[in-house]
Amino acid sequence: MVDFSGIWDAAGELGKVLLPTECVGCGAWDEEICDTCLAQMLGCPFPLQISEDDDNVTDVPVFAIAKYDGPMRRVVLTGKHDKRRDLRAYFKAAGQSAVQGLRSENLLDTGKFGTGGTIRGEMFVVPAPSTHLQDPSEVAAAFAQGAARGLVAAGLCRQASVLEILELATGSTTQAGLGWEARNLNRHGKMQVRGSTVVAKRELAGKDLLIIDDVSATGATLREMIRVLSGLDATVLAGLVFASSRRETPVSGTQNFEK
Repeated sequence: MVDFSGIWDAAGELGKVLLPTECVGCGAWDEEICDTCLAQMLGCPFPLQISEDDDNVTDVPVFAIAKYDGPMRRVVLTGKHDKRRDLRAYFKAAGQSAVQGLRSENLLDTGKFGTGGTIRGEMFVVPAPSTHLQDPSEVAAAFAQGAARGLVAAGLCRQASVLEILELATGSTTQAGLGWEARNLNRHGKMQVRGSTVVAKRELAGKDLLIIDDVSATGATLREMIRVLSGLDATVLAGLVFASSRRETPVSGTQNFEK
């Protein structure tokens, strides 16, 4: 039997010469994601404030891994829009690492999650719905899948699965390019359950959820997710986003955020 391994190796090396690879984050040569950018993707989560004066989400802790600028912004945009680069494995690893980091740093011992050493039986990870129904974000989906693995690996529950149960109402538009107030208005009341609300409430009532988004600026999407899911009598224990472009104090109502 002919051994083709040498041929494949040579072809791979030739491919690197003809089509050299560079890190999608910082541009370092011969790396799809360099070690420095990967370290940021697998960084320790930090608390993210999403509550407003007039809402009731203060007891849902939310965390982010990275700031949405520089290399991490380019990584997200590539993962979402460049079909030539498949970064799903990296975002899955980021999701799993983030949840395990939350547990190891005792960041979940507050709010509704308050583990207290308890291992839950089952949890669901709910990703934010995509504005583009025909071309949903692979970043959010992969990040959610990794987070589900992380919940089990960290001993937070015995079983976890991704549940894509939410969708945006017809006519909803992207958040990209909108200011602080416009983002909030663009999401409030614009999210709903896929299919029958009655069926969803019957299946999710009393269930423990972790909500996921790829990028958060004002927290509007996460707040709307909490509103809809709480209406199903489910318990949103925490939220997790890959990157945050939120500034603690908005400069003005016309401040722009990119996503």
